Amino acid sequence: MLRSASPRQPDNAPAPPAIRLRRTGSLWRWLHGPWPLLFSALLGFLLLLATWLLPQLPGQLSDEPATASRWLAATAAGYGVWGGIYQALGLFNVVHSPLLAALLALIAVVAAVHLARELARLRQFTQLTAALTRPAGEPGDPLMLSPGEPVARWRSVLPASPADVMDHLRGHLAADYVLQQPQVPALPRPESATNGAALIPVPEQRLLALRHARAVYLMPLLPLGLLLIVAAIWLALVFGWQVTTPALAPGDAYRSVNQGLTVHHPAPSGAAPPVAEITVGGATRQIASAADVTHFGLGDASITVRRTIPALWLSSEGAALLAQPDTTPVAALGLVFPTPGSEESVLLPDEVAGLRLVRRTDLPDAFMVELYRSADVQPSLRAEVSAPEPVTIPLNDGRTLQVTPTRALQVDVRYLPGLWIAWLGMAAILAGAAGAWLRPAYLLLQLSPWPGAATLLVAQAASRADLEALAAGLERSLDTPHAETQPAVSTATPPP
Repeated sequence: MLRSASPRQPDNAPAPPAIRLRRTGSLWRWLHGPWPLLFSALLGFLLLLATWLLPQLPGQLSDEPATASRWLAATAAGYGVWGGIYQALGLFNVVHSPLLAALLALIAVVAAVHLARELARLRQFTQLTAALTRPAGEPGDPLMLSPGEPVARWRSVLPASPADVMDHLRGHLAADYVLQQPQVPALPRPESATNGAALIPVPEQRLLALRHARAVYLMPLLPLGLLLIVAAIWLALVFGWQVTTPALAPGDAYRSVNQGLTVHHPAPSGAAPPVAEITVGGATRQIASAADVTHFGLGDASITVRRTIPALWLSSEGAALLAQPDTTPVAALGLVFPTPGSEESVLLPDEVAGLRLVRRTDLPDAFMVELYRSADVQPSLRAEVSAPEPVTIPLNDGRTLQVTPTRALQVDVRYLPGLWIAWLGMAAILAGAAGAWLRPAYLLLQLSPWPGAATLLVAQAASRADLEALAAGLERSLDTPHAETQPAVSTATPPP
């Protein structure tokens, strides 16, 4: 006897459609589950921890690959064996780390999946009223709802008439739900459909219970807000930049041509606080604050001005008397003193003299100024300068030199294009969270007569918990045994 054998599938043959559909459904459910969110939260926490514990590449070096490479290599060397691992993972430059790119991609995919799920739920809610008016089928057949969102179904035979069960349902649900009870359309009986007989009403009753139905319109805003924030972060990473200036003495300026950034620290005016003049992308603003740290915005840029290390401003009343080694004499000069004990020397060519300026170690903002003539071993004049009062040093021919204590300024500029998208995303997240807190729900109930003065109940809901609560309520109100009123709840999950 011969038997025909089915041909063996090659190893590289494509998977059957049913298997591919199951795989797609499994991936869809996994992305909608808690694990991607937990992994994203853990990875985000680790990246934040890295920015807090590890030094980060200065923003102004991003446009200088050679300098940035040297900085990264030198920084990694300080961490021994782990330094190479940190550098490979981009933990010394988190904003351009592959881990951050992977995190943003994962959040975008998960948010897109949740957005699709919430849109499917919204579509299901909006079609519930239309489902109520569909013609009735066989007793026990559930009304078909929009695919794409899981539907929990429950069938049970209750020992009461349909009218009594309907009264119990309305009394049980009226406190928490808005109820709709339409007239079920009639259909011709099969034997009367060909002879033009009148339609016979179908003895099925329906009830739609809605809880916070309008909140379902808010729930898609939660994943949509996450997508907007991811888009804002992507714009900031691709088109944004960050620059931190060195400590600027009075009269100094810092320019970054690629970013269109100019920072100028003008000369101090008496006892007034230092002024910073900042230009970003053509917009200019002056800021004068006595606070150690000042934050403000300029266009799409977020700016932080810090009054940092002590500095001195030397002014000779318009005469070009001041010079540092190998420089041309100027009328005014700003100097910074980064550490206690730091000192600077200033030449006075027309006076055949020089100044020695030392930051004192015992007082935070105090200086010692010494004037030396050409052949003097000891200073011919010694003066103490402490904030905020300036000191005037007499020179030859009635000229004077004014020494004003002040502070150097350091400016941090972050250019974040699309920041408004992030704020819009935050607003969307808050609105979506409010919708999720309200927990919109529905119950679609069908009641049909059943032999023995009983009722066949078909209930559908988006949540198994809502059906279990309904079953428990009917058990109490109808005073029936638990086994008859609370069968197992089956969940029908259409493919994504």
